Amino acid sequence: MTTPSMSQALDTYLREVSGQRLGSPASLIPQSFAHVVRVLNPALVPGGKRLRWSDIAGDVSAIDSETQWNDVVAAASPDLGPYFEPDMGTISEHVARSLLAILSRHTSSEEATFLAWEGYSGLKDEVVRSPTVTAGLGRVMHVRHGALSLALDPIDSPPNRLAMTWLPDDGAWFVGNDIYARSVFVGGSAECIGAVLSHADLEAYPVGAGYSVVPEDFPRRVAS
Repeated sequence: MTTPSMSQALDTYLREVSGQRLGSPASLIPQSFAHVVRVLNPALVPGGKRLRWSDIAGDVSAIDSETQWNDVVAAASPDLGPYFEPDMGTISEHVARSLLAILSRHTSSEEATFLAWEGYSGLKDEVVRSPTVTAGLGRVMHVRHGALSLALDPIDSPPNRLAMTWLPDDGAWFVGNDIYARSVFVGGSAECIGAVLSHADLEAYPVGAGYSVVPEDFPRRVAS
């Protein structure tokens, strides 16, 4: 059974994103958030070292909130060496941990609602057994509710993905993106978003007016 606080947070989210034009930020991000950033999943080199997209593009291409991974691939230096593309359809564990550390200081809630797409393979039993809702892009999403730390609990086995959408009970901020994404949007107060932008371990860029959401599914591995 869902709690009233969970229902309110989820209902507000669904009401704001449902029926919005596909490709518009409003189809993913509740319009009540005036401050939004896009946080990029890092690329990896063998051994696990993280690379920012700007590290790969170098001086060839400036990175901003509208940059897509294929833009980075096109600009990559051939001398950089082997690396692997950013995670798609999830929030990388490193990004999720950094975001959770920041966002937990910008909510009065200790619990949140988390959404996970029903179409992923290998979903854990507790995810499959959870109720579903239809989100703004028509995606059917499993709904889980629990402590904020549930954001770091893999939704599948073997562990490969985290829930893409986080909704704290008090509605203080939002985290989410579509399944074809190598990044995640974060909406919140000016103070909250400022903390995300200034975090040294995150590559984040402000989302401006007129932003268009596009699929980020370029399944290319760039390695030698």
